[in-house]
Amino acid sequence: MFRLTLAACVAFALGACTQQTSDVEMVDSAPPPLSDADIAENNRGVALMGYFDYSGARDQFEKVVEQRPEWLEARVNLAIATLNRQQEEDDEEVALALLDEVLAEQPDHLRAHYVSGILRLYLSETEKALSHFRTVAEADPNDAYAAYYVGQLLVQLRQPEDAMQHFRRAIELDPYLRSAYYQASLALQQLGDRDGATEMREAFQRLDGNPRARLAKFEYTKMGPRAEAVAAGRPDAVQAATPTGPVLLAGEQITPTNFGGPRQGLTVADVKGNGLLDLFITGPPKLVGVICSPASSTGPVG
Repeated sequence: MFRLTLAACVAFALGACTQQTSDVEMVDSAPPPLSDADIAENNRGVALMGYFDYSGARDQFEKVVEQRPEWLEARVNLAIATLNRQQEEDDEEVALALLDEVLAEQPDHLRAHYVSGILRLYLSETEKALSHFRTVAEADPNDAYAAYYVGQLLVQLRQPEDAMQHFRRAIELDPYLRSAYYQASLALQQLGDRDGATEMREAFQRLDGNPRARLAKFEYTKMGPRAEAVAAGRPDAVQAATPTGPVLLAGEQITPTNFGGPRQGLTVADVKGNGLLDLFITGPPKLVGVICSPASSTGPVG
């Protein structure tokens, strides 16, 4: 009996030690928070994308991913730089493989779904692309581009009625997305609605030359915001507190008071030499004067 009890105690103790060790390993395996260097290197890649230096951006993101492989946003950035580089024959496949890895770890990662949809649309994998874009459109009904791409793929699959629902949603969200009008005209043609197709085509043409209008293309910054590299930041950054107290001191009466005469103006200057800006009337000598002075050097000047 004692031997049995002793054996049970030993087994319990070993189990407890194993559990403690496992807990310690779990704590130790948690990735450290992003450092300032991690953020700076990622954001340098984003800046290079802004200069359309896709190869340089890819090298930068690849460096970040090697240092922080658990950072999924950096891996999506790397995929975006890869698909835009278009230097190697397998760039599209490499980018898709990166995104598949992200989705394997986080199946609801919307940016990974969206960029996968872009790539599969480009590779004419219509059904797979539609699945990705539907996931995004359902999760974020305010994404005009996701709605547009769902509609475009449904037109390719000859499902114009369903496509029109998404085009109307895209136009409602972004009236300057020209491509939605054009694709909607194709959907209406499939439905046999010639008048509706003409109306959509005319709306598409009216937006030609409008500086706010955009076309969806396989070009960086023209595939929708989710297909752009994302900068990292410090969400917990503390903003400077708003100064308290009055903004301005009481106004000072000046003579004459008929401001608005010839050669008069309004400016700011440190009239009193105290390091603070005063609201000041300029003009002939008898009309010059200080209207009001700031209450403190930290507060805004009105």
